[in-house]
Order: sequence, then structure tokens, then C-alpha cells
Amino acid sequence: MGPIQGSADERAVRLGGPKHLAMLAVLLLSSGRVVSRERLLELIWDGQPPVTAIHSLEVYVSDLRRVLKRLDTECTIRSEPPGYAISVRDEAIDLRRFEQLAREGRRALERGDAQSAALLLREALELWRGPAFGGVATNRFLEGERARLEAERLDVVEDRVEAEMRLGQHARLIGELEGLVAENPFRERLCGQLMLALYRAGRQAESSSAYQAVRVRLADELGMDPGPYLQDLLVKILRQDPSLEVQRRLGAEPESLPVTNLPTPLTSFVGRKEAVDRIGQLLARSRVVTLVGPGGIGKTRLALEVGRGLLERYPDGVWLTELASLTDGGLIPEAIRVTLRVSEARSKSPIEAVTTYLQQRCLLIVLDNCEHIVEAAAHVVEKLAARCPKVAFLVTSRERLRIAGEQLWQVEPLTVPEATSSGPNDNVAESEAVQLFLDRAALSRSSFGLTAANSRAISEISRRLEGIPLALELAAAQVATMSTDEIERRLDDPFQLLTSGHRTASHRHQTLMAAAQWSYDLLAENQRLVFDRLSVFRGFDVEAAATICSMSINERGVCIALTLGLVDKSLVRFEGGRYRLLEPLRSFASEKLHSRGETALVQERHCRYFLAVARDRQPGELADWLKRMEAERDNLRSALGWAQDNDQELAAQIVLALDLWWRLRSHGGEAHPHLDALLQNREAQDATRVRLLMNKGWYSWYAVSAPEAAVEPMESALALARTLDDPLALIDALFVRGRYATHEGDPVQARLLLEEALELARSKGDQEREAEALHLLGVADGAQLQLGRARSELEQSLEIRRSLNRSDEAAVTLQFLSGIVGAAGELDRARRLVAEALELGRQLGEHAYLHHALDIAAGLAILEGDAQRGLTLVGAADAALERIGWSPTSVWDRLLEPYFQIGREALGSRDSAAAEQEGRRMNYVEAVEYGLAWLSTGT
Repeated sequence: MGPIQGSADERAVRLGGPKHLAMLAVLLLSSGRVVSRERLLELIWDGQPPVTAIHSLEVYVSDLRRVLKRLDTECTIRSEPPGYAISVRDEAIDLRRFEQLAREGRRALERGDAQSAALLLREALELWRGPAFGGVATNRFLEGERARLEAERLDVVEDRVEAEMRLGQHARLIGELEGLVAENPFRERLCGQLMLALYRAGRQAESSSAYQAVRVRLADELGMDPGPYLQDLLVKILRQDPSLEVQRRLGAEPESLPVTNLPTPLTSFVGRKEAVDRIGQLLARSRVVTLVGPGGIGKTRLALEVGRGLLERYPDGVWLTELASLTDGGLIPEAIRVTLRVSEARSKSPIEAVTTYLQQRCLLIVLDNCEHIVEAAAHVVEKLAARCPKVAFLVTSRERLRIAGEQLWQVEPLTVPEATSSGPNDNVAESEAVQLFLDRAALSRSSFGLTAANSRAISEISRRLEGIPLALELAAAQVATMSTDEIERRLDDPFQLLTSGHRTASHRHQTLMAAAQWSYDLLAENQRLVFDRLSVFRGFDVEAAATICSMSINERGVCIALTLGLVDKSLVRFEGGRYRLLEPLRSFASEKLHSRGETALVQERHCRYFLAVARDRQPGELADWLKRMEAERDNLRSALGWAQDNDQELAAQIVLALDLWWRLRSHGGEAHPHLDALLQNREAQDATRVRLLMNKGWYSWYAVSAPEAAVEPMESALALARTLDDPLALIDALFVRGRYATHEGDPVQARLLLEEALELARSKGDQEREAEALHLLGVADGAQLQLGRARSELEQSLEIRRSLNRSDEAAVTLQFLSGIVGAAGELDRARRLVAEALELGRQLGEHAYLHHALDIAAGLAILEGDAQRGLTLVGAADAALERIGWSPTSVWDRLLEPYFQIGREALGSRDSAAAEQEGRRMNYVEAVEYGLAWLSTGT
């Protein structure tokens, strides 16, 4: 079935040369049986073995055993008189798997299950990778086996075509059949299938022509006429015999009872086309498929849509059994019996009567809403599936059945617009959630549609309701009495707004509150408690859930188990390696937590946990810390918001812990209101206030470009720090004020402040602050072109940072040092230094203070004569700074701009502008890769 090869971890492994493969092929064809040495010699060498054949045979066996052992398979070659035998599971051999699938496919075809037959036979044919025994030394035996297997393959192709023809796929098959007939003109079944496909496609004349072509070729090459099968088929085609049409329901009587009780939908089905197709495919492989998801997610509507699409697959129908109203799981068999119209039998229980009825029937049962009696439903489905081989079950529930053979399908929310999409031209209308909202809104107001005026609000409504169909339908109903802007504003309390469902809908689907309460009522009390406490999170991992939601160390394991149980019940979602509650469910749980009187307690635990997360930055792990901070961004903001309203001291600690993240990720605008509020409301004159004032000044100057507002808080921080007995707070205040003096062109004050900081840091033995002071002094001296002193200071800073494993801070020093070294003419070392800085920049991302490394790489490229590349990097660095809202500093303007000007003069104004524009089109990672490619190769 293609070249003979082994595989391990999905990788092909070479087994040996042509003779090795010939021997292996013979043994595999006789797997489980001993093949004598004489037989092997005869077959492998076509009856003419050389004098060394016995020895060669032993070598082949030894080589094959070694390869098979390396593959760590259960396949072994054993010596057993009078020869050798191979032991291998049949399912490990593609030929045996092919034969098994072919048998199962033919049995499915014989019992009228064309859909399953088509899937099984396609799977069998997909095992073929080319002519059988490819790469094997040619001999008469294997040539005969190859011909036999090719004939078997064609038999399966014909069976698969037969199955797909029964499914009405004749038009799609015509092209394939024309190719098959051209390659195999004497296989009459293929010829007949082509004739029938053409006829069913309305091409009767071509169907007749196909017959004539076969007749002529048989006469010319074999001197024969077509057989009775083709002759009878031609007659039926010419007569337009009704029996040639697709038999939609095999064996069904024209006046039989209806084959479904599925309700006719009153509204259109929006989105989820792929889900409908995929679930249909799952039902062809597994006879029990369970759709799970929270209330209101659309499980029932999806199941009904799948069922309607499968009516032709199940000749005895698709039947809906609704279980929501049942309170006793023991009544499920009776509900199914009534649905299927099975007569009561006094001598049999309902489950026995239903089983007897279903054993010879082929149908699909949709069991809707099983979650409140899920254990009983599991027992019934398992029993019926085991005893009724042609019956399939499509189950909807908020948790899985957990029975053998069950295939799970998680019903996802409808797709929502991207957060950046708001206008009608921003692909808003492609969102499934928006499409559903528009469709249902038009039912309440026929003139309603997507416009430039309402697209932003509709996008936000779709996002805030997280694509939950029930919530969207309830919101859309409100357009009869209010604008979309008003609907959006009122979504702060979705359960108050979304209360106008259809009167004829089930109670749990009339309001969003009812849908959530239905699921909540099914939980045990300890599950409800954990669910309520999880409402403080905006996404979480199990470690966070265990720490915050359990009140003692002994409860942690229980809390984790309960959280995972809520995932099973579709109340907590697991996506992207994290857990979360859909926002409407989070709001519901938050109200329940408030009713318990636990909100303040759990919120404070949440705040303190994420304060610890923000403080947990280990040496050399800045990239990982930044990723964690980004993952927890919403939790950090929520924690700070709560602390700001309830605990000023805790809020201050969180603000200071978030400082580096805000700086590196350009969230300065987010920091300002918190700093202002704390400085106004918090009166303590302490080190914390020093740092709050420092940050206020820094953000005013560097992040929001308001230098006039920066000096006062910086001076206040320094003055307060000098009154305190806290040298570290004083050092930090000196750093901020000294950096500001450097960049604002006051080198004398900068040096005085930074030298004081350096002396204090050394006196306290604080190496991290010593390295920072040296770094800032080096930057200040570099700005004044004091290159020798700047180099010495930066070298010392780099040495300390590396000794402390502070590779992240070292990267910032590296980029400045590389500029100084390059200006001194040491281009090779400068290239190595800036390449190291850029490599760290690639790990840390766009907001990591490393844009100057691109500028320095640009200057080096220009110095080495590559002005085109240098100016491209200049454009990329400028664009990267603009994207995060920062401006280039005067420090490096003085040092680098002369080199950039040399490059512009070398290229000319037109080409230099084009090069810089090319760089501006790059994102940060592309620019870093572009720079590193040149630095590593010089090209």
C-alpha cells in the first residue's frame, strides 16, 4: 500500500534496502505463520539464490530486528523451525487495517447505511500511499501480490462510489469516474457507475455514449460485447426507468408515517455552519454525541439543525425527546417510547419495549436537556446504544454523560467582532453574534439594520454578551423601545435588562436570569460557593482559584476539584490554558457572592494574591514576568480598582508593584489617575509617598510628554526623601531626578544627583542600585560625548548586572554601550553587543526600552557602507517608538544623528526616504529579525 516503511512518533523510519524490504514483505503477508528458509530463498531471489543467500538471509533478519527494536514496537521477528515468523498486531499493518475497514464498509453498505459506508471506505483508501510494496526488490511473488492488492483496492473504490452514489453525490463523482474508466476500461462496474452518474446528472446522451465507448473498446481489443449488467443498465437508461433515481429512504413505504417530529423553526439559523457539518461527521463515527455548554448558548437549536440535516441518513427518522420537564430520571424510557409512538406492552417495561422496537431500526434520537437527570440519562443511552446497533443519540446537556463511546462537542459562543472593529467596514457584519442580533432585531423593528451610527454599539453589545445567543436575542428584542446606545449603557446590569423573552419559550429561556438560575440550582452547595467566589476573577488558573477561593490550606485540593467540576457543568470555560466565567455568568455569580456577604473578604484575598504576582519578578526572567502580567492584566486592574475604593494602602502597594509593567507596556495613561487619587487621598509622608511622587513626575515627563508638570512632583519626592531615614527611597528619587536632568540638558545637575545615588548605593551594599547609578551616569556622559568615561561606567554597570543574572537590565545597558563602542571605532565588538541587546529585545517585545538598539545597528550599518539597510532600521525604530507613543530622546540625537545624515547623503533624498519608509512598514519583531540577520552574517 505504498513503500514499505516503519514509523515512530509520526516520523517515517528507513527499514533497509530492497532485499530487506522484500523479506519483510513476505513475512508480513504471512504474519503469525512460519515461513521456511527455503521458501524465503525462493521468493526473495526468484528461485535463483546465490551461494551466499543463507548468510544474507541471516544478515537481513539481524538488521531488521535491530531496526524494529529501535522503533520500540511490539513487532518482532522470531526464529522458529524451519524458518522465521513475524509477530505483529494486525492493526499495526496498514494492509490488515485496510482489509478490516473494507469489510466494515461493505457491511454498512449491505445494511443500507451509505453514510457510514462512505466514511469507512474513504478511510480505507486513504491508507494507500502508492503502488503496493514500493521500493521492494522485484520478484514474481510480490508482483502477483501487488496485482492482487490493486484489484482489491479497485473493488473498494467501486464500493465507495456505490455508497456515495446512494447519498446523491453523483454529480461530484463524474470527473473521478471518467478518470477511473480511462485507466480501467474493462471493469464493467466502474463503467456502469459512470453511466448511472451521468444519467442522474441529467446527461442521458453522454451516459449512452459512455456505454458505446466501452462496447467499441471491448470489441477492438478483446473481441467481446459488454456483459448483461451494462446491457440491462443501458436499457433502463433509455427507458428512463424510475428505479435508477436516488433512493432517498431505502426500504421505506410511500405512505409510511412521518420520519421526524423535529419542530419547524420560526426563525433563521445563524452561524455555526461548520459546527453542523462537524457534528454530522462525528455521528458517522460515534453513535453517542453530546453537545455541552452553559444555558442560553444554543445547544438545542444547534442539535435540531444537525438533526434536520441528517434525515436522509436515518431511514427510520430523527426524533426529538425533550427532558427539561422531567423531574424523575426513571421516566426517560417512557418519554422516548411516547416520542417514537411505541405501543405499550403489559409484559414489558418501557425500556424493554423501546429496546425491542429499536433493535432493527436505523434512526437518530435527540435527547434535549439532560443535565438535571444526567445520571439516569447516561444509563438509558448506554443500554440502548449497546443493544440497538443502528440507533444514534445526539444529546444536549450542561455536562457530559460520561459513558463509553461518547463523543463530546463543546458548543462555543458565536463569534464576536474584534475589539478594534466598530465601523460597518471593519468586518463587523461577518461576526455571527452581530448577524444574530441584526436578524432578531429586525423581527422587532422591520427597518432595523447595521449602519455607521449603530455599528459601534452593536459591536460592543455583542462583545459584552460574549456571543451568547439567548442574551443576544433578548437584547435584540429591546430595539423596539430603545436605541442600541441605550441598550449598551444598560448592559452594566444585564439581568435587569434582558427580561423580555418569548412567552412560548420554556421558563428557563424567557430571561437571562432564569437561564443562569436553572444551572445554579443544579449545583451542590459547595459547588455554588466556589462558583460565587470565582466571580472575582477575570480569567484564572487553578492555583489562583485554590488560593483565593479556599479559606484554609486543607481546602485547596477540594477547591481545585470543585472548579474542574464546574468546567464539566459548562459554568466555567477552559480556553487557552486558562479558566474563566462568561461575563453574564460572572455577573450572576457576583450577585450571589454579595448575597452571601463575602464580597469584601474574597476581593481582598484577590487583591493581595495579585499584588504578590506583580511583585514576583525573578532575576533574568523579565520576559516571563511580562507574559504573566499580560495574562493577568484584567485581574490586576480589577484588584487595583477595588483597593482604590476600599484600602488606600493596599492600592498604593499595587500601583508601585505595577510600575515597571506600566512603563514597559506603555500604560502611562492608566497609571496617572491612580497616582493622582492616591497622592490626594493618602496623607502619610513616607517612602511610599516618595515613590508615588517619583512615578507621577516620571509619567508626566516621559509617558504623556508633559515636562512642565514633571519637575514639581520629582522635586517634592526628593525633598521628602531627604527628610526620611530611608536611603533606598532617596536613591530612587535621585535616579528619577538625575535621569530627567540628563535628558533635559542639565549635565552638571545630572552628575551631582547620580554620583550621590552611586555613593549611597555602594555604602548600603546594594549592587542592583549601584549598577543602575553607573548605567545612568554612562548615559549622561554619553549625551555629552564624554565617551571614555561613559564607556567605563557602562562597562562596570554591565559587569554587575551580569553577575547578578539581571540579563533584562543588562540589555538596556548593552544597547547604550554598543553605541559608545561603535563611536570609538570598535565596530566588531559594537556589532556583538547590539546583537545581544536585540536578541533580548526579541524575547521581551516592542515595549522593552530597546528601540535604541535598532538605531545603533542602523549607525553601524551606515559606518560599514550599507546606508540602505541602516536607514531602513532608522525608519523601523522611529515607527516602533511612535506605535507605543514615545518620542526619541535628545541623548541619542546628538550621538547618532550625524551618522544617519551620512547615510542620507550617500543615498540621496529620494532613496533615503524610500529606505526609511520601508522600515516604517515593519513591525518590531520583523525589524529586530532584519537587524539580527545583518549583524550575524554581515549581509
